[in-house]
Amino acid sequence: VARRCGHRVSLRARGDVDSDPAPLHVISVPTVKFLEKQYGGPLEAERLRSNVLLDLPDGRPFQEDQWLGRQLWIGDVLLEIVGGSDNCVLPTVDGGTTERSPGILAAIARGRGGKIGVTARALAGNRLRVGDPVALVD
Repeated sequence: VARRCGHRVSLRARGDVDSDPAPLHVISVPTVKFLEKQYGGPLEAERLRSNVLLDLPDGRPFQEDQWLGRQLWIGDVLLEIVGGSDNCVLPTVDGGTTERSPGILAAIARGRGGKIGVTARALAGNRLRVGDPVALVD
């Protein structure tokens, strides 16, 4: 950021950090694969700024949209899916190189009107791990 702005920058804690009722962004691998087809090339899931990437081997793109209002166990963590996620301009910027790819935002808009993934909040548990089992609560 400093290089791009041309001057020194520093990080500081946000005063309103506790005000986000759903700090997690959940997206599935089938959704990412669909967006790659829309974009015409590979997309790193990190670029979509999700906290949780779910591998759904038999899943469909945007299947996570159907979970609104439901609860999801991931390992020992219980999440409540509280809403859809509005994407912003961040996916156009590569976090490692700051290189811009505006076509990514266009692909997201074509794919689902700019909304990808869902937002969630933790109700119980405290640690998510790669490979944890995932189950919807009925």
